[in-house]
Amino acid sequence: MDKIKSYSKIFDKLKLGLAVLDQEGNFLFINKTAVEIIGYSKKELGHIEEWLELAYPDEKIRSRTSQRFYREIESGVYSNLTKIRCKNDQEKYVELRVNQLEDGLLLVNLLDRTENHNLNKKLADKTKYLNKIVSNIPEVIILLDEKQRFLDIWSGLEKELYRKKDEIIGKQISEIFSGELLKKLRDNLKLAEQTNQVQNFEYQLEMEEGLEDYAGRLLKIEKTKGNEFLLVSRNITHRVKKEKELAEIKERLELAVDAANLGIWDWNLKSDQIKNNDNFKEMVGLEAEKIAKEDFSFADWESLVHPDDREKVKYLIAEHLQGKTDFYQSEHRIKTVSGKWKWIKDRARVSEWDAEGNPVRMVGIDIDIDKRKREEQENIYLSAAMKNISDAVFLQNKDFEIIFMNKKAEELSGYSLEELKNKTAIQLIAGENAAEIQQKIQQKVAKGELYSGELKNKRKDGSTFDGELKITPICTKNSKCNYVSILRDISARKMRIKKLKFQYRLENLISKISTKFVGADQQSLKEALNYSLEKLSLFLAADRSYIYRFEDFSTNISKLGEWRQKQTIAQLEKRKVEQLFTSSNLLEAILDKGYFYVSEVEKLSNRRQKKFFQEESIKSSIYLGLFEDQKLLGFIAFDFLRAEKDLTDGYLKTLDIAAPIISNAIIKNEKERKIKNLTFRDNLTGLYNRTFLAEEIKRLDRERQLPISVLISDINGLKEVNDKFGHTVGDKLIVKMAEILKSVFREEDIIARWGGDEFIIFLPRTAKSEVEKMAERLELELKRTEQDELSVSAGIGTAVKENPEEDIDLLINRADKAMYEDKAQKKLD
Repeated sequence: MDKIKSYSKIFDKLKLGLAVLDQEGNFLFINKTAVEIIGYSKKELGHIEEWLELAYPDEKIRSRTSQRFYREIESGVYSNLTKIRCKNDQEKYVELRVNQLEDGLLLVNLLDRTENHNLNKKLADKTKYLNKIVSNIPEVIILLDEKQRFLDIWSGLEKELYRKKDEIIGKQISEIFSGELLKKLRDNLKLAEQTNQVQNFEYQLEMEEGLEDYAGRLLKIEKTKGNEFLLVSRNITHRVKKEKELAEIKERLELAVDAANLGIWDWNLKSDQIKNNDNFKEMVGLEAEKIAKEDFSFADWESLVHPDDREKVKYLIAEHLQGKTDFYQSEHRIKTVSGKWKWIKDRARVSEWDAEGNPVRMVGIDIDIDKRKREEQENIYLSAAMKNISDAVFLQNKDFEIIFMNKKAEELSGYSLEELKNKTAIQLIAGENAAEIQQKIQQKVAKGELYSGELKNKRKDGSTFDGELKITPICTKNSKCNYVSILRDISARKMRIKKLKFQYRLENLISKISTKFVGADQQSLKEALNYSLEKLSLFLAADRSYIYRFEDFSTNISKLGEWRQKQTIAQLEKRKVEQLFTSSNLLEAILDKGYFYVSEVEKLSNRRQKKFFQEESIKSSIYLGLFEDQKLLGFIAFDFLRAEKDLTDGYLKTLDIAAPIISNAIIKNEKERKIKNLTFRDNLTGLYNRTFLAEEIKRLDRERQLPISVLISDINGLKEVNDKFGHTVGDKLIVKMAEILKSVFREEDIIARWGGDEFIIFLPRTAKSEVEKMAERLELELKRTEQDELSVSAGIGTAVKENPEEDIDLLINRADKAMYEDKAQKKLD
């Protein structure tokens, strides 16, 4: 205890508070520093519980602290950084440590950590603040060392990072970037090192969303141990895109100005200088040197204006400069270098004012209207010619009232001038929306624009015709406008165009159908037939169509193709079509005229036919015959389910042309199929021959066909039968074997006569277990012939290809070997 007191002055210098407690928790000693920290003297602090109550006024906190204190003292040491309430309600953060001494005394150490705590809190708040700032800035901030390694990265937008942060930190730039970008970074790092100046550069990065543009600012940070470099990078993709769009817009505007041949002038009112573009120079015809000189003033520009128009122009400009009008506009004459006068339309507006509100800059455009002005003068002299022109001519006043009609107009409309004078032309427009049509036309020409279009016109007697109408506004100096309408009857021309279009559609349709049948085999014939049905149906606006073939020229039919406009439209049952042909005069009508056409079902006299069409909801229908050498081969039917169809001669002509094309394609395909069968079929058995099988094996020897099985069978004793009974009997034996094979194997299996008495069956996608079952069935069928007058016995061998690399010839050899082994075994049995 005495030793502690002797050292207390030393601890006071170290700002360490000391206190000693006895076993009961009473304060025996407290040094000066401890009193300064907590504010209470030894007299004020009798017992540890009294201090705890003062230091922790909150009962819950005091309870937790007290429990921990006594719990940890039992183990020998209590240590804690805690917030306490000091004298005068002052709060401090102190580091409190209690150790057990000899004789059960407790040594309390107090260290004031309030200043450190406040500094740490400020640092934490500042760090949080800075992080919040960084998280909301659009830039990416990168810190590099002098060895070009990434030290740290900050970014508010994670998507702007080329990679994840932990994949970049600690790596050199050459490990992350390459090519042109790596070279650009290294060059700018070198310049920043050498010049100590900020380096600005732009670069591109291939991000997830595509190629992005960035602007970088690189600066050197000098440090005592090595330099560091700070790179601030901003995504400028949107800016680059906008700059490019603006450049394109500017280019388009310049092209538009050139294309429109607009003269542009820019007047600086303070310097009294006017700049003009090349179009203005060409319009006026002035030499480039004269018009481009710097002192080209308003007086120079004014001198080009016709004397009769000059005062008007000056007045209009002054009115605008004084703010009395929104813009300046004038039509006047200007002098060209040839000495002639040219009419222009001049329009301008003040584009810039100074701080006092005075106009500083005025920009305008000039449009060459010389031709229009001169045409307006000429139109006055053309009015006389209108009376005898071959087209109908109407002259209307500013209110669109008719004030003149020529003879052709009276003939075409059926009205006299007296009947239509001072009336609008609405009586000449056909249709319920005549008023709407007239309003649109008047709105257009009232703007000084020409109108040209086609519309349906109405005569006095109520008949209609197709007209081509052109309306031209004719405006005089006092801005009063009249309108000249020229109307031409184009009904005959439109009919010719309609016929030509129909002819073109017809020729195009026939060409497409004909092309589809070129080189069509059995499979592609069906596609070609369905294609033809679709095209012909769309041409006729039919809802359903189908092609049937008469089998052996009887009333039994088979479907070759069909088409439906919607899948919801039901298919027509074959038996109903057969009943229609067998129970009505439909067949006779097709044989007589080539087609049977029902335009209105209700007018049918045949009750069976009428009932059939009504039950099937058919409004109209046509049955078109397909012929082979004047014999009825089949027919095409087109059903109209939504409305009755009145087929004109043009449509019937189309069907008359299409029918032989389709007939010939069917006939040709059948002939080719017969020839092909003769080529690839065995004459005796009708089975495929060796030539066909060789071609099919090449086609089917594919991995998708695995497993592929082969069965080979050879008739036993054929030679003895031929020698004993003759080849006729031997041929019967071969034919009987062929019939047995057909009955055993599936339709998709390829059965061929391989040689004289040898047969081979090629079975794609057939496993070993399946082919063995088929071999057993074949064996059973052969045994059933043992009691027949002509019994059949044969050797059977099978083999299966499961490995796509195995040669198909080896597969056949294995099956052949197995067959001979079977024959040998049967001889032994």
